[in-house]
Amino acid sequence: MLTGLHREATTVRTLFTLLFWDIIFTDGIIDVFYSQFQTNPLDLYTDNFYSSRREMIEQRLVVISESTDEVRQQCVSSYTYPVYPDGIEA
Repeated sequence: MLTGLHREATTVRTLFTLLFWDIIFTDGIIDVFYSQFQTNPLDLYTDNFYSSRREMIEQRLVVISESTDEVRQQCVSSYTYPVYPDGIEA
């Protein structure tokens, strides 16, 4: 019987990324992207990340907190699980 998973907070990081994707990768924040090969902005793990996106983050948190169960269910149901090349679903 499976009693738990050791996930190193991947669930929380995944939810954060899905909910704040457009804010994480927003244009107009100076000196956070130097290469097209970066996987995240350079300020992601700094205090500057929040301070430079504070208004956008606060607005998103309001939208999330005021959303209805129906809206949240639509968000969840719109996610599709990836299918890997060998045909095995995630």
